[in-house]
Amino acid sequence: MNNYSSKSRLKRKLEKQTKKQIFFSTVGIIILLFLIFKYGITATTEVGKVIIKFNEIRSTSKSVQDTNNNYVILPPHLDPIIQATKSASINITGNSIDKNGKILLYLNSNLKAEMSVDKDGKFKFKNIELEEGDNFIKTQFKNENGKISEFSAEYDVIYKKRVPALDINFPTDGASFSKYDQNINMQGKTDPDNSISVNGFVAIVDNNGNFSYYYKLQNGDNAFIITATDPAGNQTEKKIKVTYNP
Repeated sequence: MNNYSSKSRLKRKLEKQTKKQIFFSTVGIIILLFLIFKYGITATTEVGKVIIKFNEIRSTSKSVQDTNNNYVILPPHLDPIIQATKSASINITGNSIDKNGKILLYLNSNLKAEMSVDKDGKFKFKNIELEEGDNFIKTQFKNENGKISEFSAEYDVIYKKRVPALDINFPTDGASFSKYDQNINMQGKTDPDNSISVNGFVAIVDNNGNFSYYYKLQNGDNAFIITATDPAGNQTEKKIKVTYNP
């Protein structure tokens, strides 16, 4: 009995669904016939085309939106930057594939400046003031919709305004040498990473800044110009004179 009752309810449900489908199909046919009768087949066809076009536009719009949401903005490209400088400010140049937006310039992780690119995608930040010591420089691109790229390659620019240290331990200025001391080993100290020249010739400098330079003294007075140069181009110069009497 229960099984028969369940089948009856299912049958009635299917009959209702079938009647609904027949009803809406009939209404659709009546509306279509009315449009054909009132406006003609051509106008009705045009209405159908408009509906199809509308659906295509909706589909295209959604596709473009999805594309924009998934669009990857490439970071700007920075031109090579000097590793060290004694200048308090530098210019920073580069280019970007994307042109509709701005370049964000960061110095030591702080937003330092921003600017638009030109029609060729190039940019130039002028007179960017540096901090003494290390200056880590990188950029990002921000488009008109506010979407920001990853960071570009990072450059470390060392700004040094202090002149290099230079101590000459041997020989002392005014020293005299005799017959058996013609070959001397000049020794001294500077800051690590500095270079030393003696009368324009390169001296040996170790990792701690200790330097040495071998020289064969000439008869009489021997003048030396010792110059220490740091990576930024700052220099310290000292002059000494020694005498050799064989």
